Amino acid sequence: MKKQIFKIGVVSFGLFLFACKKEVASNQMNSFTQSHSNEKVNLNGELYSSDGSILIFEKVKDFEDLIEIKDGNLLKQLSFLSYTTYKESLNQVQDNVIEDEFLSNVLNKDLAVQIGNYIYRINKPSEKVFALHLNNKANYSELISENISSGKVLTFSTEDNVFELLGEFNNSNGGTSSDPQKALSNNCRSSDQEVDGWEQYVEFRDDNNLYGNGTNKTYKFKRKLRIRYDNWGIFRKLFTEFDHKEVLGGTFDETDFTIAFEVKYHIKNGSSANYFHYPAFNFLLNPNYVGLSAYEFVDDHKQIEHYSGVKCLKAYDLKGWCWFRHKQNLHPKLVPNSGFLRITDGY
Repeated sequence: MKKQIFKIGVVSFGLFLFACKKEVASNQMNSFTQSHSNEKVNLNGELYSSDGSILIFEKVKDFEDLIEIKDGNLLKQLSFLSYTTYKESLNQVQDNVIEDEFLSNVLNKDLAVQIGNYIYRINKPSEKVFALHLNNKANYSELISENISSGKVLTFSTEDNVFELLGEFNNSNGGTSSDPQKALSNNCRSSDQEVDGWEQYVEFRDDNNLYGNGTNKTYKFKRKLRIRYDNWGIFRKLFTEFDHKEVLGGTFDETDFTIAFEVKYHIKNGSSANYFHYPAFNFLLNPNYVGLSAYEFVDDHKQIEHYSGVKCLKAYDLKGWCWFRHKQNLHPKLVPNSGFLRITDGY
């Protein structure tokens, strides 16, 4: 069955390549110039570049701005810079250990990116972030091999606010680095909640041959609702995610579904937000039949970001619901536990 993956992206780059100008729909890109192995992109007055092997952000603010303006086109446009992204380096059978579309395109094939005064490597499975100062760039191989014996490669947890520990927030405003030992670590604690994990919710015989494999085949489907606040040391996000797949074949299958949520959060040393989303159709008051037009999405996977940025969330409160169907039954299926899941931290 055809697999469609929802992709989270960011805004388009405009491109000047070999003196040939291409205009982009977003009109947010000013220019792109190339000089031998060094490439530079000017986006709304901020400079982004690549040396052909790694993406370079001159300041943390440049990286932060890129996160804030992302839409569905920028990730594709990053390919105009000649570094090989981590996502491009994967073959068809390899798992994406980063599990984030934005970072998978920002990081190079070595899982590294240069931001401000440091080059960072993210090892999400081990929950480690490694940093190498630009003065020690010749030791890049030690960073990639995670060799800390020389003392030039620094180690952090993905739960840390690494920019804060290295004083890079100050540097982006022209200040000097602070002592990493004076900053608190492990202050961006992740939280992961799933409603019963993967749960089989339906089994039916395809008597109407909906899938084109004959009328004698039985199908079983699973679904999963996930609410998570996740950290990568230099990047974090709060999101709701829905997945759907066939049990026997293991393939992902499209279904119609709607996600509703209420969320509020407070950014450390930053602003607060409080907002919610409900579907136009009232599923709870109309339990017997729900038409196709009432569902908001048709997919096998959907991720809705509520927050993404470089700063930690000091506190957050999120609850979500999901209604979904399979191809033969249009009645709403409310996620168990009253369709309600809530995360809190720091209140």
